[in-house]
Amino acid sequence: MFGYIDVKKESLAKGQFGLWHTFLCGVCMSLKDMYGEKARLTAGWDINFLNVLLHASTETQVNIEMHRCASSPLKKRSIMQRDRLTDRLATANLLLFYFNALDDDLDKKSGRKKIARSFLKKAFKKAETDAPVLYEKLDGLYKGLLSAEKEKCGNIDRVCDYSALMTVAVAEYAVGAPLNEFLYGLCYNIGKWVYVIDALDDVKEDIKKKNFNALTAWLGDSDDAETFVTENKKEIEFLLYSTLNAAAGYFNDLELKSCVCVLKNIIYEGIRERTQQILNKYDRSKTDDLKESV
Repeated sequence: MFGYIDVKKESLAKGQFGLWHTFLCGVCMSLKDMYGEKARLTAGWDINFLNVLLHASTETQVNIEMHRCASSPLKKRSIMQRDRLTDRLATANLLLFYFNALDDDLDKKSGRKKIARSFLKKAFKKAETDAPVLYEKLDGLYKGLLSAEKEKCGNIDRVCDYSALMTVAVAEYAVGAPLNEFLYGLCYNIGKWVYVIDALDDVKEDIKKKNFNALTAWLGDSDDAETFVTENKKEIEFLLYSTLNAAAGYFNDLELKSCVCVLKNIIYEGIRERTQQILNKYDRSKTDDLKESV
């Protein structure tokens, strides 16, 4: 769950975007205090989405104070103070980062992730010790995903289920209780979308390296990423946008009272725009137009 959940900054008022960053500070502070300065490097917008969502859905009071920090050493800024939710999300974030880095290492996608695993080895070990039940759950889901990929499973729903349940597991660990129907549905579909959009983003590289890709396993192998996406665009778009529509429906049913502006921005705009950006990577007419403009 890394690198895809995004806000559409231009649609947010300055104070609303500042609120989003203030929440990110809360996770960052928990990571620093619990796991050291290095661990702060793993804080990202994906985990911050859960941070905002879970604070809003549990109606947890947020304490914001003015402080200087590493990213703003000269000027004080509004910083959310760590609490039980940010602490638990910090732990979960490290475990997710570990499995994401492990997966990239196995697929030989990123040497940087391998270095990060070594760089943060002590932090990962402490997070595993702090949350052994969550670690075992994520480890079981990750091994299930590896098994499905090794089988070259063409059942897209089965493969996506592992990622979706990881997101649910993190949210349940953070709040310390089972999620209600609407929060479960939202987290599940966001986790599913993340897996599918990551598969789409990686289609070209996976075809080149002959790695497993859930979309080609589902829709048929190809030697060319642009041709594959063009020929299967309707099916891919339907899967992505029906998942996002389901997430939006569950979000609406939550009827949240706080941080709604930021969450709506992400669910209605940010991740939809991100979806279209990645689809456009494989649209030759758009990439040709971009080359001509340059």
